Parts: sequence; C-alpha cells; structure tokens
Amino acid sequence: MIEISKAVAADIIAIEDITKACELAPWNASDYISELSRPDSIFLKAALGDIPCSGFILGRIIPGVVQDAGVDAEIYNIGVHPGRQQQGIGSKLIEWQSRGDLFLFRTSF
Repeated sequence: MIEISKAVAADIIAIEDITKACELAPWNASDYISELSRPDSIFLKAALGDIPCSGFILGRIIPGVVQDAGVDAEIYNIGVHPGRQQQGIGSKLIEWQSRGDLFLFRTSF
C-alpha cells in the first residue's frame, strides 16, 4: 500500500537522491529545506514497502485563486525512485496534491 504524508527534513537526502536518479530539475538540499517552512508549499512524500521515501511531490498553492472545487496549486517537482516506478506512486502523489483537503498537508500554517 502506498502511504502519503508530509515531507520532513529527515526525508531531504532521499528526495535529493530521487531528484538525481530521475534527472529532475536541479534543486539542492537548501532549496528543499526552505520549502518546508513556506506557508504556501505542499511537499508530500510517498512510502511503499521497504523504501520510506519512494517518491515525492512539491508544489505551491496559488495565492488568491479559489475555485468552486477548492484551491489551485502548481507542481514544481515530482519524482519516484527508479526501483518503485510503474507502481502508481506518481499518480497517487498527484491525486493527493490535488485533493480538496490539501490544507491538511501544507508544510506550515
């Protein structure tokens, strides 16, 4: 089962490893750490099996944009550990990032 939760500072090394392995846009540890304290940041991780951080998604709420269905957000980075790809992790992360109860996963309030 895929478990989604907020990313925390202890996950940053694994997130950097995923970023490099997936050849994503080059964010470094300090970039990810700074997102943890942004009030508009949505930073989630996925756990599956023996890898506690199998994937992640990082986005931000778009200020002042409220739709009937909820709040708009942008995705800045998403990645899944190469050994865990094609198992629905990326889809689950996008699903949770776009949920109506998104405020439960904001990195700060």
